[in-house]
Amino acid sequence: MFLAGSELAPSLSTGLDLEWASLRRRPCALRAVRRWQLLDVPIGDLDAVLVACGYRVAPSSAANVVLTQLVERARRDELAARIVLQRLLPGLLATIRRRADGVGSEGMFEELAGAAWISIRTTNITQGSPSIAAALISDSYHRAFVAPRRRRVASELALDPGHLEQTPAPTDASAFDELVGIVGEARRGGLPDEDLELVTNLLRAGSARELAVERNVTPRTVRNHRARAAHRILRLTAAA
Repeated sequence: MFLAGSELAPSLSTGLDLEWASLRRRPCALRAVRRWQLLDVPIGDLDAVLVACGYRVAPSSAANVVLTQLVERARRDELAARIVLQRLLPGLLATIRRRADGVGSEGMFEELAGAAWISIRTTNITQGSPSIAAALISDSYHRAFVAPRRRRVASELALDPGHLEQTPAPTDASAFDELVGIVGEARRGGLPDEDLELVTNLLRAGSARELAVERNVTPRTVRNHRARAAHRILRLTAAA
């Protein structure tokens, strides 16, 4: 994502909002978005794009169309992905409030936001879907919390970092294959071994909290390392 690991404190949601406040009027970002010709009206800041794709307004087919266009572009454009992530933030936070009951909610949100970034960058959009935002949030929750639990129940398979690109997932193969493809591309582009090992161990452990226990460090340390690895992976795959 745009944020580096050291910028995650005090919370990811606060950090994302602060980053957006800086990004929304950034000249290079505005020039890029204007070239996309998403809207028929002048774009003074990126908030106009957020509203047009349904951010904190009543759902509409027009907003769903704009969001669909952004998600299609997000597969190859990090700025588009960042706009989509900002669009999804209220729904992601609401999901955590419903599920977490205040226990470990910050850590759960970081897990969910990381999964949302992968969903945004890899999901194939079904044309005509009635709510792209709801579909992305559902997919993100599945990636963050359902699929890892199923993998742990299905098998205690130990993954060798040196064979990550060839190792099949015991369940949820399509989601796993998407992640393997992204990591494999980054590895070929020069991803450091420690980042590859971290991704492998996260897949095996299932969550940052469980890996922190194994490594005898805090969950925040693991999440910061994960954010650093994600930043490198996205930079390497965007450049490929």
